[in-house]
Amino acid sequence: MKSTLLVEDNMSLNRGIQFSLMKEGYNVIATDSIKESQQKLNKEKVDLIILDINLPDGNGFDYCLDIRKTSNIPIIFLTALDSEIDVVNSLDMGADDYITKPFRLRELISRVNAIIRRASNDCDFNIIQSKDIVFYINEMKIEKHGKEIFLSKTELKLLQYFMKNYQKILSIED
Repeated sequence: MKSTLLVEDNMSLNRGIQFSLMKEGYNVIATDSIKESQQKLNKEKVDLIILDINLPDGNGFDYCLDIRKTSNIPIIFLTALDSEIDVVNSLDMGADDYITKPFRLRELISRVNAIIRRASNDCDFNIIQSKDIVFYINEMKIEKHGKEIFLSKTELKLLQYFMKNYQKILSIED
């Protein structure tokens, strides 16, 4: 079952989206703040994030940039901000889609399905395995013998580079 992290502070909208996604077969982790969503994102496997921009404890743009530092999880912005510059900035900073409120629920569901489908097709390219070590590129997560290993961002990037280039002799210039 695919899991979606919903970050929306309007609770009636949050519940409505949550209900609709659950009807479609998604596991929905619903939050109403950046802090709560960060905690959930650190504990749960998430396949897609639906993110509002104006949240009580911060800005969805900044949160998107933070997520992109360590993960390629697909992100859909769902917001009342409808200026062209907001849409362009969001997509340029790494969002996969941008939907303005008010929105059509069926369209949101279809966009979620499409992005999940594309991400699933890329799944094989997002995992690197070497014997008992598995590197989940999208989540920037390492497991050895099924247990998660915690590394710094620099260590993760180095390990990813080494695992992708395991048959090459690497120099400092590489």
